[in-house]
Amino acid sequence: MGNRVMLISVHGDPLTELGRSQAGGQNVYVREVALGLQKLGWDVTVFSRWEAGNRSVERLGPRGRVVRLAVGKPGFIPKEKLLPLLPAFVAQMETYLARTGQRFDVIHSNYWLSGLVGLRLREHLKIPQIHTFHSLGSVKARTVSKALTMHRRLEAEKEIVHRADFLTAGTVEEKKLLLDDYGASPGAIRFVPCGVDPAIFRPGSRSEAKRILGLAERHTGLYVGRLQETKGLSTLLEALRLVKAKAPHWAQASRFLLVGGEAADLAKLKAAVYEQGLADWVQCVGAQPQERLPLYYRAADVCVVPSYYETFGLVAVEAMACATPVIASKVGGLKCTVKDGYTGYHVPPQDASALALRLVELWTDEARARRLGQQGAGWVASQFTWPEASRRLSTLYREAKTCRTQLTRV
Repeated sequence: MGNRVMLISVHGDPLTELGRSQAGGQNVYVREVALGLQKLGWDVTVFSRWEAGNRSVERLGPRGRVVRLAVGKPGFIPKEKLLPLLPAFVAQMETYLARTGQRFDVIHSNYWLSGLVGLRLREHLKIPQIHTFHSLGSVKARTVSKALTMHRRLEAEKEIVHRADFLTAGTVEEKKLLLDDYGASPGAIRFVPCGVDPAIFRPGSRSEAKRILGLAERHTGLYVGRLQETKGLSTLLEALRLVKAKAPHWAQASRFLLVGGEAADLAKLKAAVYEQGLADWVQCVGAQPQERLPLYYRAADVCVVPSYYETFGLVAVEAMACATPVIASKVGGLKCTVKDGYTGYHVPPQDASALALRLVELWTDEARARRLGQQGAGWVASQFTWPEASRRLSTLYREAKTCRTQLTRV
C-alpha cells in the first residue's frame, strides 16, 4: 500500500499565517514535518478545521495536501471551544475517507483535541496512532490555569497517553512529565525534538539585517510570538520599563521589536506599550511571514522568550539558529533548548527585574553576546533541525506499522 500518514491538527492549519490567534509552533511543526516526510517517501494528508476564506483542499508539497473539514461555523474558533465539535470532525473524516477511498498506514495526532479524534479513528481504521502533545494540561494547571475545563483536558490527555501506540517527547523535561504526571509507559515514548529549517534559519550579517529593517546600528531586542498573557508579555513590558527607568540612555540608543499578533491584539499591545511609557523605543511590528522572520532574528542583539511555560520553545531555537543569544524563562522545554551561560540565559518566570538585568548585560557586553550567539548556532545545528525530526518520525512510523495492535504496557 505504500507509506501513507494522516496528520491530524484540528486547530493548527499548517498553511495559516503565523502570528495570528492560535497560529504558532504547532502550525510550524505540522507543516515542516509534513514536507520533510515527503522527502523520505511518505504521502502526507493533514486534516484540519476550515476557516473563512480557506480552500477545502490545498497542496502542501509534491506528495502532500491539507484537507479542511467544514466543522462549526467558518472562521476562527478558540481551541477552548472546539471540544463539542470533535464528534462532527470525526464523522466528517470518516465520510471523506469513505468517499475518496483513501487508506493510511499511520495516524499522527497533534494536541489533545486531535488526540481524541485520533483515538476514534485508530479504532475505526485499525491502524496505529502516534501522538504529539505540544503542551500539557498538567503543567498549565499548575502555572496559568485553574479553569474547570482543565479537568476534562487532563482526563483526555490521560486517555491518550494510555491508548495511543506511541508518544513523542521533544525534550527530556517533557518525557519526565509524561512519566510522572500521566503514568506513561517508558517504552511508548520516543524522543523527537522540534527543529528549524537550516536553509532558512542560519547566521547572517547583523549590520545588513539592521540596515534592511531601518534600525541603523541601534542595539536591538526582539520578541516573536503570539500576543497572549501566557507568553509573558506583561513581564516583558515591565522589564523594559525598568530598563528605561534605570538606564534611559539605553532606551534612547536601542529599539525593541515585538513581532506577532493580529489587528485586535496588536491594538491592545500598542495601548499597553503607550501606557507603560515605552512608545518611543518599543515597536509593535505585527505578524510576519515565516521567510521574513530570520531577518528580524539576525538584526536582534538579543531575543527574549519570557513565557510562563513552553513545551519546547521554537522561537528560542529559531533565534539561536540565527546566532542570536536568548534570554528565556526557566520553564518547560526552555530549560533544555536554551543552555544557560552557553547559548543565552535563563531567568525565573514572571521576574521582570531579572529579565531587565540580563537585557542590560547583553546590550553592554557585545563580545559576550556575540560569543553566546555563535555557540547557540552550533548547538542548534547539532541538535534541532526539521530534517532530523522528520527522520526520527519516519523511523517511528515504520516501527508503528509493524504494531497494528495496541502495545502491551508495562
